Amino acid sequence: MKLNYLLLITMFNLFSCKYNFPKPGNNWFATQIFVYDGIAIDQDINQVYMIDEKTGFLLGEDVLKVIGRGGSEKDQSAYFFRSTDGGKSFEKQVFPNKKPEFISRSADGKTFYMVLSQFAMADTLKPSAYQILKSADMGKTWQNLYLFENINVEEVPFYSVTKVLFYNDFIGFVSILAGTYGDEKELLYRTDDGGKTWKPAPVDMDNLSLNLITPGGKIMGQYDKDEPAVWEMDIKDMIVKKIPLNFSDSLRMIGFIETDLVTNRHYVLLWKKTSEEYDDKMEIEPYLLWIETGEKIKLPDNSYDVNVYGDYIGVNGGLKANKFISQYYYSEDKGKTWKAETPKCIVCSAPSDMYGKGYVWLTTPMTINGIYAPLMVRIPQDE
Repeated sequence: MKLNYLLLITMFNLFSCKYNFPKPGNNWFATQIFVYDGIAIDQDINQVYMIDEKTGFLLGEDVLKVIGRGGSEKDQSAYFFRSTDGGKSFEKQVFPNKKPEFISRSADGKTFYMVLSQFAMADTLKPSAYQILKSADMGKTWQNLYLFENINVEEVPFYSVTKVLFYNDFIGFVSILAGTYGDEKELLYRTDDGGKTWKPAPVDMDNLSLNLITPGGKIMGQYDKDEPAVWEMDIKDMIVKKIPLNFSDSLRMIGFIETDLVTNRHYVLLWKKTSEEYDDKMEIEPYLLWIETGEKIKLPDNSYDVNVYGDYIGVNGGLKANKFISQYYYSEDKGKTWKAETPKCIVCSAPSDMYGKGYVWLTTPMTINGIYAPLMVRIPQDE
C-alpha cells in the first residue's frame, strides 16, 4: 500500500505541474462513489451510462475487496448506482454473488436491461450462468427476466453473453459466445415474447459483431475481419446487408457504432494505423466517420472517445505531449474549430461517457478535492 501511495503522489505532482494546462473550470466537480478500506482501490466502476443531462447509471464491483479479505470471485457483488441530479449523488443497489457485465437500453427508450454473471463454486475462470434483468422505471427497480443457467449450444460449452439488444418490450436479441477458449463462435438468439423464451436466429454470425438496434428496427454491427465495412439487418426479414465505408486501409474502426441523437445518423471513431502493433509510444491520429455520408472529420490528437450531438462534438482524449493526461475537447461547429479543457489534470481513464452538448462523466484513479478515485463530472460552462 505504501508503494501505491507514493506512486499516486508522484503521478499527481507530475500531471499537475509539468505541461502548463489550461486552468480547470468551475464546471467540473468530483463525486465520491466508493469508501475504500485503505489507500488502494478495492472497488471498481466497470461501466458509465449517461441517459440525459440529469440521469445516469454506474455499474461496479467489489472483487478486489473480496479477494483482499481472503474470498474468491464467487463471493463478489455487483453494484448498480443511479443518479437523477446530474451525477452529484447516487442511489446504490447491491446484487450479491454476481459479476457486473453491461447495461443496454431498448430502441424505443422505454426499458433498460442489465446483464450479470455468477461464478460457480468449482469454476473461477468463466461464469457458469448469465442473468438478464429488466427495469421499466429508469433503473429504480430491477426484475429478473431470464437466466441462462442450463443452456448448451449445439453441445458446445456455453461461454459468455456478449450483447443484449431489445427493440421493444417483446422483440430482443442476445449474442452468445460459445465454444472453448481459442475456438469460440458467435451465435445469435431472438425472443418475441419479451425474453421468456429464446430461439436461434437464422443469421450466420461468423465475422459479425452486434453494436446497436435503431428505433426503425435495424440492427447495425461491424465485421470482425473485414474492413472498411459495417453490416445492417432489418429485424423483419433478418437479411444481412453489407454497407461499404469510405476510408483507406491506413485507418481502422475503434469502439462501437454510435448514434447522433439530433440527426439519428451513425458514426464511428477511426484511428490511423502507424504500425501493426499499438504501443505506449504511438501517437493516435483520430477521425470521425459518418456512416451514412462517408464524411470524415479530423479530431484532436489522441482522442479515445467521441460524442456527437448535432453540430456539437465532444471528445475525451490526451495531450499531444503526453496522451495519458486527460483533456476534454469540444467543437460547436462540427469540427471546424476546437476548444480544450483540463478536467483537474487527471490521468486518462476508462470507463467514461458523454451526452448532449458537453455533459461528461469520467472515472479517475487520482485524488481530486480530497476524494480518492472519484467520478469526475462536467457540465456546460453556461449552466
